[in-house]
Amino acid sequence: MNIDQMRYFVAAVDEGSLSAAARQLSVTTQCVSKAVGNLEKEIGIPLLVRTGQGARATAFGEAFAQRARYTLRVFDETVAFTRSCTPQDADRMRPADTLASANGLRLIMCLPYFPRMNMVAKSTEELVSKSLGIATHVSYCPCVECVPTLEADLADMAVILGEADSEKLDLLQIGTVPCGVQVAAESPLAKLDTLRVTDVLPYPAFLWPGHDHFNNYVRSYFDRRGFGKPFTESPEALFFSKETRAGAMFIPRIASLDTKINNTVPLTFDKADGFASPIQLATLKGASNPFGIAAKGKMREVVSCLTGRGGANS
Repeated sequence: MNIDQMRYFVAAVDEGSLSAAARQLSVTTQCVSKAVGNLEKEIGIPLLVRTGQGARATAFGEAFAQRARYTLRVFDETVAFTRSCTPQDADRMRPADTLASANGLRLIMCLPYFPRMNMVAKSTEELVSKSLGIATHVSYCPCVECVPTLEADLADMAVILGEADSEKLDLLQIGTVPCGVQVAAESPLAKLDTLRVTDVLPYPAFLWPGHDHFNNYVRSYFDRRGFGKPFTESPEALFFSKETRAGAMFIPRIASLDTKINNTVPLTFDKADGFASPIQLATLKGASNPFGIAAKGKMREVVSCLTGRGGANS
């Protein structure tokens, strides 16, 4: 079993025929047919029912396709990740315990991987170092590792995008980032001149797995307005399935970090909706931080520069 076989099979299921899958993937129909046939032989169970009108997944084939889509998403993300990484990126992703000996301010950004993460880290380091006059090292960690990393004294401060639900943290809002959605290019939402929150209510809503703090904010925003909107944290949130392509994935919206992966379009909600995720600076309650109020004040200026949002919202 290999990644190409899975890709050809998923395309055949999604497109409804081997020939349509071949056109989508820019290969021959024979290539798709052979790959799917070899996959079925290896597994020993039929995956497709082939008819004169096309092809459809068997019950087992549909269950296999769901897992294959997840595998393809992880594989493609991994490829994109390695291609975009530089030696500097690798240094930022070193194990947290190696940061304990770093001089100056140790700042962690509690965010999942995103395109151009090295650009953001480098800009943050330069701006904070210049503003505070101290060396600054920026690294990333998953949201769930925020408190443990601070408790282990492996970082001085954390930048959180969204709402943290830990009582152990002292939080100071230092800015906001507009919220938006990523939608399939063929979605009716992509054709709207102005996007309002009420426009997405009829569509399935997805959240990026692992983006806990931001997801907390999105849920609370909808709850406060009584929309009663259900959300799914889906491993297919990057639009590998028909279900997710028919919906909207909620994202923080920074234009300079836009990505149009898998033929999708990023959209921002109208400012009138007041849908903007807080950016918060987090320290442990009772912690004696050597940079104190001055660092927190300067971080507001850094966020303003990075997001391009001066004034009250930054």
